[in-house]
Amino acid sequence: MKKLIPILIGLVVVGCTMNQSANTNEGNNTPKQKVVGEYEGKLKEAGYKFILLDNGVKVNYSNSTKTNESKWSVVKGEIHVFNSTNKPGWTFVFKINKDKSLTRISAITPDGKRRDYKNQGTYKKIK
Repeated sequence: MKKLIPILIGLVVVGCTMNQSANTNEGNNTPKQKVVGEYEGKLKEAGYKFILLDNGVKVNYSNSTKTNESKWSVVKGEIHVFNSTNKPGWTFVFKINKDKSLTRISAITPDGKRRDYKNQGTYKKIK
């Protein structure tokens, strides 16, 4: 019995250490890191693609041609894209779907009012 106690203590210590390292790795995958990647969909009948970079930049493409860049961030579980080109001061809001796609659900006007949308497009994560 005296020999079993150190063995059991050793197993408990090893088990706790392994569990701690698994939790640490999960903690490194922030909401921002989960959505970083390349997305594709349709916008006004054109092929539309954008890339969310880890540094908070969104790069937009239309029919394989780079059109512009904007800033983005995760706010309360949503993606907020700060537009500075065609609608300066507007923020477009995307919902993160279970399948890792993004759906544009609303816009925040320069005066802070939120306008909800329906059928504004879903963009599938391709990379």
